[in-house]
Amino acid sequence: MIEEQARVVGREDQRIRVEVERQSTCGQCSARHGCGTEVLSRYLGRRPVQLELEDTTGAQPGDRVVLGIAEAALVSGSAAVYLAPLAALAAGGLAGESLGGEVGSIVGGLAGLTAGLLWLRRHGQRLARDQRLMPVVLRRLPAGEAPVQFHSMNRG
Repeated sequence: MIEEQARVVGREDQRIRVEVERQSTCGQCSARHGCGTEVLSRYLGRRPVQLELEDTTGAQPGDRVVLGIAEAALVSGSAAVYLAPLAALAAGGLAGESLGGEVGSIVGGLAGLTAGLLWLRRHGQRLARDQRLMPVVLRRLPAGEAPVQFHSMNRG
């Protein structure tokens, strides 16, 4: 289980709305100044993400909670986001090259990338409804507890 802290910003019945600060590991990487992720992070900013989740901890607005998500969900989601568009780009480029040389390769690659991104969008919409992939509220943190950043609970 991967854990992340969030701040409760609203509550209605047994559901809470939490705000999670986007985290970046760019400060820990030696390649951070030449990395596209750091450039995107600076350009897009680190706006918080809001989620609405079931809660059994009794957390109230202002409280901090620990959310958990299955490692398999994170790995499969990451693989889909990175590999699907890349595979579609390569397949489109190869198909285009066999049909029209270098220009065909460029056009085919762009068409493949577009198709991969459109597939990813539909796939993401389907997965967004899958409750097994949603984060869950694990526990409420005592007031004043120091934040613990993104880590795995597997210790073996």
